[in-house]
Amino acid sequence: MSRRRLAVGAGLLLIAAPLWAQDARDVLLHSLERERAVAYEGLQTTVITDGGKTRRTEQVVKRRPPGKLRIEYLSPPRLKGELVVDDGEHYRHYIPALRVMEDGPSRLQKAMRRHQEHLQELREGRRPVTLLGEETLLGRKVDVVTVTPTRPERPTRTLWLDRETGVALKVEEKRPGGRTSVTTFEQIRFNPILGSEEFKLEPPAGVNVVPSSMGRPISLRRAEEVARCLWGALPTPGLLPAGYTLTSAHQLNFHDRPVIALRYTRGRDALSLFVSGGAGAPFAAPVQPRLNVVQRPMGGMLITLVGSQSPTELQQIVNSIHPSADVK
Repeated sequence: MSRRRLAVGAGLLLIAAPLWAQDARDVLLHSLERERAVAYEGLQTTVITDGGKTRRTEQVVKRRPPGKLRIEYLSPPRLKGELVVDDGEHYRHYIPALRVMEDGPSRLQKAMRRHQEHLQELREGRRPVTLLGEETLLGRKVDVVTVTPTRPERPTRTLWLDRETGVALKVEEKRPGGRTSVTTFEQIRFNPILGSEEFKLEPPAGVNVVPSSMGRPISLRRAEEVARCLWGALPTPGLLPAGYTLTSAHQLNFHDRPVIALRYTRGRDALSLFVSGGAGAPFAAPVQPRLNVVQRPMGGMLITLVGSQSPTELQQIVNSIHPSADVK
């Protein structure tokens, strides 16, 4: 090959690469702009592979723009009957197995803010995107794009974007540690008639309503298992104000470290006990006005108690928590 032909070929490659990147950004930008106005309902599966283990869930998803979402879990058996409803103002998650309903501010609002941020990043060319090509899913043409994270700890996402509506019919996330999540629509119907009742969720009788800020609700048995692995045991208070009983257990993360929370209630009054690791930044509890916070180191743990009682009363409760001989 002559030097001239080699130079021309190299020049074409240099031109094609930025054009390909621009095409990828345009595809994703147009998809994000269209999909937020589309109503749909469909059957969706999510398959998570991590550490040689695979978990699969099946759920019915309904969305009505601009900000209403309903997710009903069909499988596996341990999740069957769980229901998530977000009406754009409130988020509610009913977990029948635990007789608990999470309640908190809309998560769609936060997602919509991220949506706007992503649009801005794409317009400014600050989000690395690669166009992989065209495929067909559910008999519909889709464009396949990969979004590379700007931070190494974030997942790489590949999206199969419906060319007509912009809705992602399939999303694959690959994390640096090897965890992979694939969410796929097995069936989907666009622009269905979805009534307002679909996006209302009242707590059934006998169900405890807990703030979503407490973290993911789990069984007390699971809370004890996690605490035993981390600290040797789950410490609990020996002294509680009259009438308070344990109503729910939760797990959350603080600076990527696990935290176990126990919620004790008496009517509408509540005491929240957080157990976290003693190393690193001290746990910052999700507090509200007129609530007090008391903390106490205990071995390799940090005990945090939040309630409407006075700091002196809270300290007495914390002092009644004695570490087991098994606690690390």
